[in-house]
Amino acid sequence: NRQWAFYAPVELLDSTDVFWKEKALLQPDMATRFKPVPKDTSAAFSLSLMSWGQSFIGADVAWAMGATGAGIIAGSIDTGANSPDLTVVGCHDFTGTSNPNVCDDLAGHGTHTAGTIAGKFTGIAPGASLFIMRVFENDACCGMLSWSSSQIAAIQFADSTLPTANPIRVLGMSLGSPGQSGGYNYVVSQYRIDGGNIYAAAGNDGSGTINYPAGYDSVASIASVDPNYTRSGWSDYNNKVFLSAPGSNITSTVPGGYGTMSGTSMAQPHATGAATLVLSVNPTMKPDSL
Repeated sequence: NRQWAFYAPVELLDSTDVFWKEKALLQPDMATRFKPVPKDTSAAFSLSLMSWGQSFIGADVAWAMGATGAGIIAGSIDTGANSPDLTVVGCHDFTGTSNPNVCDDLAGHGTHTAGTIAGKFTGIAPGASLFIMRVFENDACCGMLSWSSSQIAAIQFADSTLPTANPIRVLGMSLGSPGQSGGYNYVVSQYRIDGGNIYAAAGNDGSGTINYPAGYDSVASIASVDPNYTRSGWSDYNNKVFLSAPGSNITSTVPGGYGTMSGTSMAQPHATGAATLVLSVNPTMKPDSL
């Protein structure tokens, strides 16, 4: 059975558990009980337009050298995005709605992750463009739902752009579950073979659980650290983790302004943004080198 959980930061949840389920590829559906991320106090600070994660990974040094992400399109596969600080060149809703060209954020999560990738003030690659891919939908029963078919369609769409003049070279995904499938693995593998790079949140169980898509060999799994170079207590850790990035109390865009959230969801876009910076100065770099 497949189990999928959206890695929502605690700021988006109440005290009750939230249910998520995913329509499995060639496997039965299953409802998943979601555990909220514990409130992280290790990096508390006053809200500002500059996140500590930017300088922590040296993004400001890259900017001084002329690398801003300009000329690169990064894809954000999430809940949508709404912020004037984002340079959005396109969007698509992959949930099967009647208006697929509307990608308004349903939860605030997608705006936050997109803002860390390429927000004008909070982004790692503030000069980059974004293609917003909404894969979550509201459900009267269980709140926010994402289906594997929506996620796969988004990845395949990004793959289809790689031979074009406007390729989506980098994808950020802050979602996952312990379940996996051969079909999903094939899609992410093909995207990498074709020249794309996927960065996904490792998970917020605070354990060695391997979640997917982060656990697939063709996907870079991103764990979380705090400003003291210490693993965030809720961050997963395992031999699939590619690197760790800032994920504790990260300031970024939210619909209507700015907000602070925590989770490996927040770590993932630091890595996605860093990859975007590198590609902006070396656009021919292959995934294995990046």
